[in-house]
Amino acid sequence: MSNIDIKDAVITQLGVEATIRFYQAMAAHQLSCSGVQAVVADLIDPILNLVINANLSENQIPEKIEAVFEFYRRYQAEWFWQVGPLSTPPTLSQHLIQHGLFLLEDCPALYFDLTQTLPLLPPCNLIIREASPENALLEWVRPVREAFPSSDNAEGFRKLNASLPHGPGAAFRHYVGYRQDHPVCAGTLFIAEDACMIHNIATRPNCRKRGYGSAMTLHVMQVAKAQGIVHCYLDASPTGMRVYKKMGFKVYAYNQLYGAK
Repeated sequence: MSNIDIKDAVITQLGVEATIRFYQAMAAHQLSCSGVQAVVADLIDPILNLVINANLSENQIPEKIEAVFEFYRRYQAEWFWQVGPLSTPPTLSQHLIQHGLFLLEDCPALYFDLTQTLPLLPPCNLIIREASPENALLEWVRPVREAFPSSDNAEGFRKLNASLPHGPGAAFRHYVGYRQDHPVCAGTLFIAEDACMIHNIATRPNCRKRGYGSAMTLHVMQVAKAQGIVHCYLDASPTGMRVYKKMGFKVYAYNQLYGAK
C-alpha cells in the first residue's frame, strides 16, 4: 500500500458515505443486515456486486460473513468484499481470508477540494455534451464498452444507467466527449448531497493519450463546482491514479478488494 496524502476523518467519512450511496443507487437488491452494507445489481458481470462497508465486532464476524455468503448465494451472483478505511474490526481481512476469499486489488480512493482552483489543462479540441434521457445513453456507452470490456458489451450497464433518473437536478449526470462528431470518451457525475463522485471515465482505446480522459474529468469537476459541491471523490486503478494525482487529486484511503479466485 502506498502513502496516504490526506489523513482527515471528515473527508474519509464523507467519501465512504458517498461510495455507499452510489452502490445503493445502482443496486437491484440490498442485504438487510446490521453492520454490513452489501448490494447486488441485475448485471451479467459482477462489477456492482459488492460488500461496500462493514462495521462489526469480533464476535459478530462469523454470523455476518455467513449472512453475506447466503445473500449472494440467493441471487447466484459472483461478488466482492471491499475493506475500506472505516471497516471494522482491524482483523476483518484475516477473517475473509479464513473464509476462502483472496486479496485481488488494492484500490486508491482519491479526493479533490472543489473550493480550490481547478487544474489547467492543455486544449484538446474536445466537445463535451450531457447525455439526455431521450438518447438512452446509446452514445455514452460506446466509449464505456470499449474501455471496459464486459460479457454483454456493456448493454446491461447501459440499460441500468438509462433506467435511473439522470440529467440536471438528478443524482446522476452522464457526459460524452466528441471529436469531429464521433464519441471518443465518456464520464459520469454522481451527486450525494454535499459530495460527489466521478465514475466511468472512459476513452476509446484508439483515442487514448490525447488528454480526453483528463478533459472529461475536469468538465465533470466544473459541473459539480458550479452546483456548489465542495467534496469530490473518485476511485482509481493504480495506473489511473497517476493521471488524477497530476490533476491535483490526493489519496485519502485505499480500498482492499477481496473475492474468490
